[in-house]
Amino acid sequence: MHDHKHHTTRAAILLITVLTLLVGLQPIPAQALTYPQVILLSQPERYARLDETSGTIITDLAYGINGSYSSVTLNQSGAIYDGNPGILTGSGSVTYPSIGLVGHSYACEAWFKVASTPANNAVRSICNLSVSGGESWYVNLGYNTAQGYKLTFGHLTTLQLATAVTPDAWHHMVCQFNYTTNYVEIYLDTTLIANFADSSFTTANARLTAGNSATTMTFYLDEIAYYHHTLTVGEINNHYAAAAAAFVTATPTITETPTITPTSTNTPTPTPPAEFPITVGSYQGFVSLSVSAGEAASVIVSTMLLVGVLFAIGLYLIRWRRR
Repeated sequence: MHDHKHHTTRAAILLITVLTLLVGLQPIPAQALTYPQVILLSQPERYARLDETSGTIITDLAYGINGSYSSVTLNQSGAIYDGNPGILTGSGSVTYPSIGLVGHSYACEAWFKVASTPANNAVRSICNLSVSGGESWYVNLGYNTAQGYKLTFGHLTTLQLATAVTPDAWHHMVCQFNYTTNYVEIYLDTTLIANFADSSFTTANARLTAGNSATTMTFYLDEIAYYHHTLTVGEINNHYAAAAAAFVTATPTITETPTITPTSTNTPTPTPPAEFPITVGSYQGFVSLSVSAGEAASVIVSTMLLVGVLFAIGLYLIRWRRR
């Protein structure tokens, strides 16, 4: 009888201790993703915020392979909500050397803005993958007083696209080549404006340039990224939305019910695609991969502790009955 009470008491104490620990475990609150974090989740090969205030070196946030400025004006008003600066290209350009293009898909992403009333037939490069004196794959913005703004794509196919570009407003451009389908897609402000057949780049390495042209246009650039894969529609929409505001997820409040209630009404604009929002309890919002992993870890630890205590109680009861 004494042993029975002794083992039962120890089991009860252990059970209470573990349950107390389980009650103390709370899900990790959702966090906001900044624009650079959203871009880096898409795994770019090169990514430049173009936020330097002096010098000629472009800091690469992807793999640290820096680029260079030539004859640009730094520290200009940028495209992103956080006030991070962009550049005015003037007659200059930004350059990234030696980017491999052969044997895979690729995509170029950038934000651009043009001042009102450019000169007639003015042109500026948004993205140009080229080999000196050889092959090039590019998207330019042009302006003609009779026809307005046009995006021009050039490689084996040359295509001009009339575009709804608003002067003095930032626009988001993605141009990408799918190596499997041999098709090019061009998105402007998340809208697919062109989808056509082309072919892969045949030169092993090319440099990435933007802004360069011999004609006059007051042209701003910001947030240039290059990828060794195509972006999904969801990624393009998320990148666009993240520029307007961080993916702010109101920190949930865990109550005894439990009910998760957002403490803020800050939401991204424009609304991101349906596949990106996820629902946590009664709260819907945007969460980072690290937050999801943390919540999963919390659940796993809780489950392991519960299994452990049940196993320990079982052992105590078996030993007691054998006595």
